[in-house]
Amino acid sequence: MLGCALSLALLITGCSSGYMFNKQLVGVDGYQMEYAVDGEGRPAIVFISGGGPADMDTWRKVYPQAKAISKVFAYNRLGDGNSDRSPEPQTGEKIVAALSELLRKADVNSPYVLVGHSLGGIYANLFARLRPEEVVGVVLVDSSHPDQAEQMRSGFGGWINRAFLKIYAAINPTKASEVVSFDETVAQLRRAGAFPDIPLVVVSAGKRPSFGFDEMIEVVKAHQRSLATLSPQGRQVIAEKSGHFVQYDSPEVVIEAIREVVAQARVDSAAAKSRKGKCVRIRLHVSARAGNFSVRHRPAPCSRRRGPRSRRRPRSLRLA
Repeated sequence: MLGCALSLALLITGCSSGYMFNKQLVGVDGYQMEYAVDGEGRPAIVFISGGGPADMDTWRKVYPQAKAISKVFAYNRLGDGNSDRSPEPQTGEKIVAALSELLRKADVNSPYVLVGHSLGGIYANLFARLRPEEVVGVVLVDSSHPDQAEQMRSGFGGWINRAFLKIYAAINPTKASEVVSFDETVAQLRRAGAFPDIPLVVVSAGKRPSFGFDEMIEVVKAHQRSLATLSPQGRQVIAEKSGHFVQYDSPEVVIEAIREVVAQARVDSAAAKSRKGKCVRIRLHVSARAGNFSVRHRPAPCSRRRGPRSRRRPRSLRLA
């Protein structure tokens, strides 16, 4: 998040591009939502864009490469692209519920690897907590942090943030509502369950912004480090040549993070399947010689019994 000096800019600054996604529209809870699906394989890679004008096209440099890794899904939240606008407050829980329903209607089944940029990282964080059984990995790309709300309100930067938000609310009140609802979204995040123990890579911008206060920059760095501690499997990657939009400046860093998380998720899935249904019987060998008592055990494969199970009298254990 070091590519922008002001916290609100980190949440909502973005731009669109002309990359030709195979976009479609489908109804979700009475609203039309725009999305694209490509590629094959599991887990599905789900891109979640940042706030403001940062729509699904912000993934144009990583989407084509990601679809060579697995099935990919990108979408426009309400207020973005050709998705409808809504007068309802856009809280995190509402956004997660809409994404979950959109994935179902687009026939993109779990498990998912979520890739969230900026404010989209908050929604990826919340999705993983609310639906841990559906998420097998997360990549946070210069993600917003739950504790940054104070930065958005304080000092000279807070004044600029409020002015910027007022202007943007007149342009796109639906997307501006995401920022207005930030405090409620953070409260929902804190009420949700713990972040799951899954592969997590936090990709952080390494380029120092051309303007901004040193103290604020250090706070942002600390926020990024703390995000990597959400999961015991988490780690941080610094994109040294990138500003806030790492997927623009260093798309290869984001792709490598996605590749790493997908690969680990597949390894974990294969290991879980190999353990499922396995039965191991423990054979105990007890000996007592010269006053010494020992118990040794060794695993033995279980065999399925055919027909009625015979009853055996329990053996008595005698110690010499």
